[in-house]
Amino acid sequence: MRAHNSCMTGLVLAIIAVIGLTVPQPAAAQVIAYSITNLGTLGGKSSAASGINNSGEVVGYSETVTGKTHAFLYIGGTLLDLGTFGDSETYAQRIADSGIVLGHLRNAIGRYRPFITIVGSPLFDLSSLDPSLEGPVSAVSGINNSGQVVSYRHIPRDEHSGLHKRAFLYSDHKIIDLGTFGDADSFATAINDSSQVVGYFSPTSDVVYKPYHAFLLSGGTVIHLGNLGGRITVPVDINNSGQVVGHAQVPSGETHAFLYSGGMVRDLGTLPGGIQSFAYGINCCGQVVGASNSAGARLRAFLYSDGEMQDLNWLIPAHSGWVLYDARDINDAGQIVGNGIVKGQQRAFLLTPLLTPSKMISNLVNTVKGLNLPRGTANRLNARLRNALDALDATNKSGNALALNMLDAFLNIVKAQWGERLTDVQAKLLIAATNRIKTTLSSRDR
Repeated sequence: MRAHNSCMTGLVLAIIAVIGLTVPQPAAAQVIAYSITNLGTLGGKSSAASGINNSGEVVGYSETVTGKTHAFLYIGGTLLDLGTFGDSETYAQRIADSGIVLGHLRNAIGRYRPFITIVGSPLFDLSSLDPSLEGPVSAVSGINNSGQVVSYRHIPRDEHSGLHKRAFLYSDHKIIDLGTFGDADSFATAINDSSQVVGYFSPTSDVVYKPYHAFLLSGGTVIHLGNLGGRITVPVDINNSGQVVGHAQVPSGETHAFLYSGGMVRDLGTLPGGIQSFAYGINCCGQVVGASNSAGARLRAFLYSDGEMQDLNWLIPAHSGWVLYDARDINDAGQIVGNGIVKGQQRAFLLTPLLTPSKMISNLVNTVKGLNLPRGTANRLNARLRNALDALDATNKSGNALALNMLDAFLNIVKAQWGERLTDVQAKLLIAATNRIKTTLSSRDR
């Protein structure tokens, strides 16, 4: 539930040098797990994807025919230009399930302002609510499905010194200062549907190599997330189970992707031969996406799932022509957006998993486990899911029908416990995931 710092696509040639133009294929037979879609451009040479919602709608930014950068929305197979303010350039960073888009614009003098919008409406400049939201640098920020936004703003310390960075929350058309948590600077980076906020703070504003300490703000309580042994820990995304991903410095000085879950910070490591990695997104199933270098220092997009980090270049059709160098977001259906090089051009991509219903049900089992529900409720829900899996393993043609019946029984439990042992967010999550499985079962053979 977060957005990202944006960079201009003029760096494409440098990126090509870093990532290389060929992807060595694994020695074993390749398992094709995803189809890949080139999202194209708004008429220019390059595009970049930043976020995806649970409807598969993608946001990012693209060069236009005039060479300017405009925010885009990819919906229904079409890339839409979200427009701009005057002569500014715009970058879409995140999209909520409700269709609200979060981004920022850069004006002619190089200053940045955050905006929100929906399809068919003009961009709404959040700095119109508070002039301090206009700053000299681009802020990382996030949005949840209620339209709450988190980021940071610049506050003067005094007339003789520089600026504080202070985290803020935008909610109900108001800017709410979140303070600095006792330190000099604070940054909010993501927010989930329970209004849990993650970010980081620093004890000083005056040094270049300053430490960053990660936090989770939940119900008014600040939880320190810990570190991987280094000075810098930066959380980037949080899912509705309160799992957090980001990147942190390790004792040797390199940066590794991390996962915070169950009160513990876990080092996700790197791809084989790599020394650095960065996590950018996490979905309801705990699947993590990001970027890692690998053997030869090449930057590659990764998926971390079931305790294993995999190079996404090995999970798409061989000889596709793509080199995927980062994965920026993943939705609850497992669709992934990110950026790569194809035919020498930087392009935004969308990966769609080629999942069987059995795999989708297994993912839902993992989702139920990750919600930390009361044991009795979790056992009843997973019993129905196991029954559905058993039905799909049957050799007779009635297996699909029986599996659908078990999924309906699962939904009945969810609806009965909605507001009791299941929160509103948890119930809606499980219902949406189950309906996707039912649609898949009804539309194709397993």
